[in-house]
Amino acid sequence: MISAGTATGNLSLASSGAVAAAVWSLGANGNFGTLSDGTILPGADASADEQANNTAKGTVNNTIVSRDESQNPTAPGGTFDDQVIWVSRFMLFSRMMTAGQLP
Repeated sequence: MISAGTATGNLSLASSGAVAAAVWSLGANGNFGTLSDGTILPGADASADEQANNTAKGTVNNTIVSRDESQNPTAPGGTFDDQVIWVSRFMLFSRMMTAGQLP
């Protein structure tokens, strides 16, 4: 599922069955990022929304939070700099039909 808002009080943008693919960057603060040597950066100071995006890695039917960037720790969901893009399965099917790859 893709949610707008926060991990705890979210507005669903797409249900898990409607998302064909989701890609997200952990942002400039690097919380939970992986270095080239395989070292995982700690996320002890990560907000609840950034923690939700970290736990969504490699799982099915989990919520990915997409919202505006915030450097304010008292904002709903805390600080947030993750970048999220996603494609609905309906958009994917539409593009495949237009390209003649689906009936």
